[in-house]
Amino acid sequence: HNCSLPVFQTFLWPCKSKWQHNIPKTDTFDIAGSPERCFISKTLKIIKEKLLIHRFHIIGVFLAILSGVIFTLNNCIIQWMKLDFSEIMLVRGSIQVLMFTLLLMVKGYSVFPTIGENPTKTRLLVIFQGIGGGLMVICSVTCVTFMPLGDAMVLIFTAPLSTMILAAIFLRHNVRLYRIVNAFLLTTGAILVIQPTFIFDHFPYPTLNNHDYYYYIGAVIALSAAFFDGFVNITISYCQDVQSLVLLWWAGIGAIICSFIGFALDPNASMLSYET
Repeated sequence: HNCSLPVFQTFLWPCKSKWQHNIPKTDTFDIAGSPERCFISKTLKIIKEKLLIHRFHIIGVFLAILSGVIFTLNNCIIQWMKLDFSEIMLVRGSIQVLMFTLLLMVKGYSVFPTIGENPTKTRLLVIFQGIGGGLMVICSVTCVTFMPLGDAMVLIFTAPLSTMILAAIFLRHNVRLYRIVNAFLLTTGAILVIQPTFIFDHFPYPTLNNHDYYYYIGAVIALSAAFFDGFVNITISYCQDVQSLVLLWWAGIGAIICSFIGFALDPNASMLSYET
């Protein structure tokens, strides 16, 4: 072949020459200088260089998986212990604001950043992403009180679909074939989980659809969480120059605001109630 000789000269020929000159006179020889050993070392070196180049991508993938696992465990605890979503959001938002306020004071960052050609727009987007993050979390927490945890997590994890659509509208991202296929798979999975009656009631065979009225309320809330997640992702992409500590501080503020809205609408909340 045309490419076999240069590859052989580049990777194997130096090792072959060294191997031929170092052959001992006895019947045995050291395999450390063999062409196979040299080729393996070259391959490992290339793999190491690739890992160093893409180390941030690997760390990002690991953190994304870890975030999904922690998020699922968090909702599992909420459903298992039957906690109130408004109280959870208030405690979570308060701790988050307190923690990141201290970090912002240490770093010297402002919660109203003056970044970009239009600082006012940047500030508004930072505030909107905080409120959107609070709405996303409170919807994610609320939906598990109306439907099984597995179904809720399937619908919440359709967030890439809303992110894809919003990115195509606002960020002018190209909608490629693999994205269309992924969107179709996500939509199909959501339909199979919800099993809407206007589709599954027309099948000739019976289905295992035991969903009641509250289940569909939970499904709507879970899909709303996925939409707000996509909204937050698009907003953050506009705030790339803003420090992540500032974004997380506003996310805590959004959680506190949403918790007070929840207290006003949730009759079961007891933390801020005068009744004992």
